[in-house]
Order: sequence, then C-alpha cells, then structure tokens
Amino acid sequence: KLLDKKLIYFGETHGQKEVLDLELLVLKILVEQVRLNEKGYVKVFMEHFNFEQQQIIDNYIQGEISENELYESYKETGSEGHDIQKYEGFLQFAKQHRDNVHLKGGF
Repeated sequence: KLLDKKLIYFGETHGQKEVLDLELLVLKILVEQVRLNEKGYVKVFMEHFNFEQQQIIDNYIQGEISENELYESYKETGSEGHDIQKYEGFLQFAKQHRDNVHLKGGF
C-alpha cells in the first residue's frame, strides 16, 4: 500500500534515531520501486532547510561541496538550528541516488 501513495508525511521529534531509520527505509523502498519502473523520482522535502538554502542542498547533491561544507553552510545561512548531521545516512543516500531522489528545502 505504501507504494500506491502520492504523498507520505513524517512528523518527527527531530533526530530521533528510530524515526530516522524508518524514514531512510521508506526512502529506500520508494527509490527501489522507481528504479524498477524505470521512470519518475521521489521528491523529498526536508523542513530542516529553508527555501533560501536550496542551493546548498543542490551543491551537496551534485558533489560540489562535501558533507562538512554542507553542515557548515547550513549553520552559517540558516536559523533553524537542527543537527542535520543526524541525517547523514539519509543525505548520503539521496546523494548516491540523485537521479531518483530530488531533495528540497521546505521551510
């Protein structure tokens, strides 16, 4: 049933490991389905980033900046103050599968 959904929404206590693990698992399932169908992509909105920080996300996903540079740029340009290092696995997976995952800032 998960794969039939157009929108999947997670409410979370930021940085909670069990929720992060579930979010990553769901993303992996969705990406695998996209790859099997050989069409489409999964669009992920991360409310940790504001709209003005989209370029930072894009630069990271395209390999133009490192993870550490992503973290530093996030701290320098935003006021949300989340510990995005806890989302390292999620961010790395999105980068590795950038053809199938479109990561967007959403706050």
